[in-house]
Amino acid sequence: MSSESATARRNSTISDCRCRIVDGWPTRSSGFCVGYWPARKSNTTAVGLLANGVVPGMKEAYEHACRDNGFEPGFLLLPERDAPTSCFVADDVDAAWDEIGEYLLHDAMAYAAWNPDNTVSANITPATTVDELRSAASSHVILSVDEARDRIARGETFNISPLCGGIPPDIAWPYLMRFAELG
Repeated sequence: MSSESATARRNSTISDCRCRIVDGWPTRSSGFCVGYWPARKSNTTAVGLLANGVVPGMKEAYEHACRDNGFEPGFLLLPERDAPTSCFVADDVDAAWDEIGEYLLHDAMAYAAWNPDNTVSANITPATTVDELRSAASSHVILSVDEARDRIARGETFNISPLCGGIPPDIAWPYLMRFAELG
């Protein structure tokens, strides 16, 4: 299947989705597509937008769609290509890479395979080994507690995905708790 037809298939599948309020909590739309679907379609229920990358016109399309539907725009995240999309906080960064590095690599390689021509999304990396992911990629990062605190103090946004790549919940839980304890 060509990448153009794969993109068309993804976009047509995505356009059938509906975001909504679930038990009083707003859901957020996420993703990236050339047709600005997340920006235009998700905002009939005043949800925020977590885009995978910066696409020209997406911010404006999102804001316009919100206002057209009677809502002020909500939370908007448009990450640059080199922004981390899966952050973990560890007491021992080396031990953490040993423990969850293969899961992070699985996630990174799956997204890269699914998006072979994607030059926009922040979560795409050419890494094929844990060492490459750790040293060269910015998409999946494991930070020390001090580094995470410093980034938070500078106002950085953290994308956390505790179960990234299939990390078992009992392994993921301490990383999530470490992040929560920063606040």
